[in-house]
Amino acid sequence: GGIAIIPSIGGATTEDCYVFVSHYNDASVSFIDPVTYTVETNIATAAGQPYGLSVSPDGETLYVAQRFGDHVEIFDVVTKASTGTIPIGATTNDVIVSPNGGIAAAVKTDWGASTIEIIDLTTNTVIGSVAIPVDATSATFSPDGSQVWVNSVDSGVVGVVDVAAKTSSSFSITHSNPGGPYTGTTDIAFNPAGDIAYIGNATDDRISVVNTSTQAEITTITIGSQPGKIDFSPDGAKALVVIAATKSIGFIDTATHTISSTVDVTALGYDFPNWAVFSPDGSQVIFSAQVAGDDKVVFLDIASTT
Repeated sequence: GGIAIIPSIGGATTEDCYVFVSHYNDASVSFIDPVTYTVETNIATAAGQPYGLSVSPDGETLYVAQRFGDHVEIFDVVTKASTGTIPIGATTNDVIVSPNGGIAAAVKTDWGASTIEIIDLTTNTVIGSVAIPVDATSATFSPDGSQVWVNSVDSGVVGVVDVAAKTSSSFSITHSNPGGPYTGTTDIAFNPAGDIAYIGNATDDRISVVNTSTQAEITTITIGSQPGKIDFSPDGAKALVVIAATKSIGFIDTATHTISSTVDVTALGYDFPNWAVFSPDGSQVIFSAQVAGDDKVVFLDIASTT
């Protein structure tokens, strides 16, 4: 599943801050207190295979994409209860809330005819459907909220949605492009300034560094294995990448675009890292993993590892 945290721009305090985790296999969402490191509640989702999830900027509402339900479910963070669903149709793989609030974007994966569904969060209704030139499973808003970038499961193409115009375009990273399933671009992450994007390349085991204004590839970062989830630290000085094949998390110096250190999660007593994000203050990495087959969420102090 995925991990989301209440954004720091929402003014979250230790009293109302949560880490949210979707459980793909048992159709539920956990609310975790990051101060006491305890699960406050587990909530069953309306349908199976919850995956991508996102929190409103004010920290009051959680949105969860559900593949089996073909919808986005809405949760009230204060009452810890579901308040309804937003029908999307076809497989709903991801949902992301604009950093400006007000709208969200859902990835509707309909092979050969995938779309980004634009949602008005005041009415919780779809107000636009934008055809994208790729079959995508994940999406990311640019920091200014003007664009949505989407991955491609089988090519080096990146789809770009202009949110205001509700139109799409694309560009390509350097990619050997075999065209097979899940060989394309993996995760996409923007640095806080919005001028650089990191794009995972599943086939060539590297990350492409892209100038977001020109959409030109500046350089590549060799990972050595397929890159998974990517995230930037709040100050933009570091990035992380999950490397599932080696059961590790790599840390990237964003000034030089090079791997500066790697943490073997098995040395910490965990296995199969999946999703990872920086905490709002950048002091921790929060990642999902397993211990003897049980799902865990790990809070890792960065100072002790990098």
